[in-house]
Amino acid sequence: MKRRKTGGKQAHEEKILIQHYSDKQENNDTSFLIRNFSFEGLLDDRAVLELECPVCGHSFSSDYFSGFFSAENIGACEKCLSISKLSKEQFREFFEKELRRKIETAENSGDEGEMDRLGQIIAKAAIVLEPLLIIFVVGFWGDRIGQYLASTQLFLARIKKALGYLPLLLAFPPKNDCNSYLTDLWRQTFIISPVVLRAYDRLSSLSGHRRFNKWINLKGDHWALTVDRNYDHIRISPNAPLPRQARHLIDLRELYWGLDPHGLINENDAPRPYVFDEQAHSQARQWLLGKGLSENDPYVCFIGRDTAYLKNAKFDTQYPLNEYRNVDIQTFIPAMEWLAGQGSASFRMGYKVAKPVITDNKQVHDYAVSGDRSEFLDIYLSSHCEFFVSSGVGLDVVPIMNSRPLLMTNVPLYVPCAINNSRMCVIFKKIYCKKRQAFLSLREIFERY
Repeated sequence: MKRRKTGGKQAHEEKILIQHYSDKQENNDTSFLIRNFSFEGLLDDRAVLELECPVCGHSFSSDYFSGFFSAENIGACEKCLSISKLSKEQFREFFEKELRRKIETAENSGDEGEMDRLGQIIAKAAIVLEPLLIIFVVGFWGDRIGQYLASTQLFLARIKKALGYLPLLLAFPPKNDCNSYLTDLWRQTFIISPVVLRAYDRLSSLSGHRRFNKWINLKGDHWALTVDRNYDHIRISPNAPLPRQARHLIDLRELYWGLDPHGLINENDAPRPYVFDEQAHSQARQWLLGKGLSENDPYVCFIGRDTAYLKNAKFDTQYPLNEYRNVDIQTFIPAMEWLAGQGSASFRMGYKVAKPVITDNKQVHDYAVSGDRSEFLDIYLSSHCEFFVSSGVGLDVVPIMNSRPLLMTNVPLYVPCAINNSRMCVIFKKIYCKKRQAFLSLREIFERY
C-alpha cells in the first residue's frame, strides 16, 4: 500500500522538526496520550488518532501517514512542537479494547453490511498499522483435537520465541469445531469472531491469494517467521517475498505446526495454552465429588485408539490405512485395577468408542460411555490428571501441552517424536516378521521403517 501524496509535505515537515528538536528532547521519556482512535478513518484516509501533548496539554489529530505510524513512532505537537513517541503498548491496549467493542456491536446487530465493513477495516488496519502494531489473522485447524491444540499452541510458542511477545491475534471460529470449549479457551489469547473471516477474505483478495491456499508451505516466508523444511530455524522476516497483505495471514491447516523438535513448549517463558477460571475448577470438583473423589485425590486417564471415532468421522478418508494403530481397551484393565489398589482412580476417555470397559472395580470409570461426558471434562480431566496413558490419539496432546506425564503404549512403528517432551515415555508394540517367524528388535524396526 502506497502512502498518499498529500501526506508527503506533513511527513517532511515532521522530519525537519524531529531533527531540529532531537537534542532538546533526547531525555524526554513521556509519550503522547491517546484520547480516541477512529476505525472508520482507516477506510476514508481521514485522521485516525486524537492525541494529547504531554507537555502543553494541547489536543490534536493525526492520520496514519504521520511520523507516529513510522518505525520510530515519533511525532511533534502541532502547538508547542514538543517531540515525543507514541507508546506501542498504550496504542495496542486502546486499539484492542475498541476492536473488541466494535466486534461485539457488529455481532449483536446481525447487520451483514456492518460486519463486512468492519472486516475491511481490520484488513486495512493489519496493513497500515504494521510499524506500530503487528496483527495476525489466523485460520484454526479445528477438525480434530490433536491438530487443533498442537498446531495452535506450537504456533504461539514459535511466535513468542521469534518476537519476544505475542502480537495481536485475530481468528475466526473453525468450520468443523471438534471442541467448542477449547475454542472458548482460545479466546484468552485470540479475538475470535466470524467478522475476522471477512478480514481474512479481504486480505486474501488484496494479495491475490485465494483463501486457504498453500502459499504458506514448509519453505515459505511470511511476516513473522521463516521456517525451514525441518523446522530447525526460525527468524523474523519483515521483508518476506510475499505481498504485503499476505504477510498477516496465518492458516494453520495449510502448514502443520505440530512439530516441536527443540522443546519450545517446555521453556519457562513459553505461553501457556489456557487458564481455567474458578468457575471451571468448581464445576470439575463437583463432578469428581460425585465419582467419589475429593479435590486432592489422584486419578489417571486412559484412552485407546479403536475403530469407532474415525470410522464415523466424515473428514477422514484414509481410515482403513490406520487400522494397524488400533488397540483393545480391555488390555488396559489390569493397569487400571492395579492403580485402584494403589488408591488412584482411572477414567477411560474417548468419544464414539467401539466397546465399553468391562470391570467390577468401582475405581475404574468408563467416562467415554457415561452420560456425563462433555467437551469441558474432556479438556479439564486431561489437563489435571496424575498422568495420561494413550496409544497415540489426538486427545493425548492435551496432557502434553499442560505438562502432565504421558505414557504412550502399543505404538506400532517408530515415528520421530513430533513433540519433544521429557515427561513422555513410549512402549512400542511388538512387530512379528512372518518371513523370519520371529519378533523384530527395536533396532530392526528403526532400520526398516
